[in-house]
Amino acid sequence: MASELSHVLKLLDDPNPTVQKAVEGFVQQYQGDMSQALAEEQVTLTTSEKNTLTQYTYAGRRDQILQNWQVPTRFQDPYSNDWETFEYLLSLISDLLHDGITPRLRMIDSIDALADEITVANAGATPDTLANFLFKTSRFTGNKTHYFAQQNSDLAWVIESSIGNPISLCILYMLLGNRFGLDIYGCNYPGHFLAWVNSSPKSYLIDTYNRARILHPDEIISKNPNISQNALVSLQAPCAFATIIQRVLNNLESSYSKDGLTQETNFLHQLKQSLVPAQKTS
Repeated sequence: MASELSHVLKLLDDPNPTVQKAVEGFVQQYQGDMSQALAEEQVTLTTSEKNTLTQYTYAGRRDQILQNWQVPTRFQDPYSNDWETFEYLLSLISDLLHDGITPRLRMIDSIDALADEITVANAGATPDTLANFLFKTSRFTGNKTHYFAQQNSDLAWVIESSIGNPISLCILYMLLGNRFGLDIYGCNYPGHFLAWVNSSPKSYLIDTYNRARILHPDEIISKNPNISQNALVSLQAPCAFATIIQRVLNNLESSYSKDGLTQETNFLHQLKQSLVPAQKTS
């Protein structure tokens, strides 16, 4: 016997606005992700039907962020140890960017699976061995073809596709490093996010986008006599979790804005503003 979902799916291309309103209302019960239900139905969807379902499920994913998005004040501390919340907020962004219909591992599960792979390869002993495994072997590379693609901010997609932009590759490196007890943070260098490795006798930077190239803050400064003040500040210490997430959201906001998606742009701007420290009143 055909299920209620299978009957509804047959109405996806119905031109009647009333019917489409009813279909959209039905889809809302899946809270933004109906991939498992669709897999169980074993249905084949046309491109048009997929696009319609992705559009209808987006509202649910947006609502999930609104219900669960909480930014602790300690996120302004460069050495915050609240990795759990940092990872959780990134997972909410990942879920938002998912199409809501394609089966895949959740972001955190994908990172755990990759960590198991690293453990088997005995590559998590130091920041350098981890960077070599991830980037020098081209296990992950820079997405130079679609540098500004929104998917680059979806860590589940980055892990699945093995490509990403500078900040997503750095974040992946950071989250994996934390699982192995390594001191890896972020460097908010303007225009090209870098990984900050705390090491004795002094810290250094790793360019995850360019095959784990090692850089030193003092060398960057000496080779760039006209370096900006923002760049100088970024090379003094790691940046806060709030800064990292804000930069991810800024990338997405710019991308949606260029595509003329006003509603999505405003929503991401709202999330970004939640990361700005509240002004103290006298």
